[in-house]
Amino acid sequence: MNLKWAKVVVYGLVIMVVIGIIIKELRASVVDPATRFNLVYIDEGGKRVSVVTTDPVEEKVMIITYPEKLAITSRSVGEYEIGSLYKLGSYKSQGGEFARRKVQGFMRLPIVGYLVNLDGSGNVHDSLKKSMLKAIWSNSLENNLTIIDAYRLTQAIGSYSSKNVAEDELVRAGVIVNNKDQKLSYSPLALSSYVGKSFFDWGVGREGVTVSVINESGESGLGSDMAEFLDNMGLDVITVKSGSVISDTTKMIVNDPKSSQMTLTFMSRVFNFKPYVVGDTAEYRSGIVLWVGKDALELF
Repeated sequence: MNLKWAKVVVYGLVIMVVIGIIIKELRASVVDPATRFNLVYIDEGGKRVSVVTTDPVEEKVMIITYPEKLAITSRSVGEYEIGSLYKLGSYKSQGGEFARRKVQGFMRLPIVGYLVNLDGSGNVHDSLKKSMLKAIWSNSLENNLTIIDAYRLTQAIGSYSSKNVAEDELVRAGVIVNNKDQKLSYSPLALSSYVGKSFFDWGVGREGVTVSVINESGESGLGSDMAEFLDNMGLDVITVKSGSVISDTTKMIVNDPKSSQMTLTFMSRVFNFKPYVVGDTAEYRSGIVLWVGKDALELF
């Protein structure tokens, strides 16, 4: 009888632990199975950079793979080739996160996830699928996904129709430009137009949140960059202006967090800024006021 009850207790503890793990995974999850999800995938020794979007509504996966030599200009690190992104970030032990931020910045596209498999190679879709499966069963790959996230994305990649976009198509669309000096560059306007319908998800726009952007970074144009980014997220940016002081840290004041919960959660995942403060924003006639500090340079 004692042995029987001991087994019941052990089974009960195991079930409780499993339930606890599932709850923890769900809370940390960044993938919403009902909305579009964007991810940076890096393989081939860190030199191949792809941007992946999964669309559960149309059940499509689209993968844009950039040529390794594509020149990108960053406000924080200057000009670099996109194939060196992971290596640059690795100097501070954050190769995947650094790549996510910089690709997100030059595309002006909200990208929440990243996955790195330096040993991945060959067809990018197959490489991605294998890496995502590995992320479910192993913690050896650099990523910011939970096991549940990796499972959901594996299901999407395996069952949705897919489209791989490589250099040739990007050149035809005017997104990538071959310059006279043989350097590959990109057209921001053509890129925005090309990815707009396939990668942007204006779901947060349904909350009708208005934003005022105040540039306190001391960096000319950074406020406009942030405003464009927020606009691409589906937010209504009503004011962009320069502040009277220079701040190191970006801060955000929110008038009514309950009415903008989806927006605030998404902004937190995309930008990783410090937590917002609840306060009066009536002076700026918007629901959110974002004071952009020097730390926002890392986004672009």
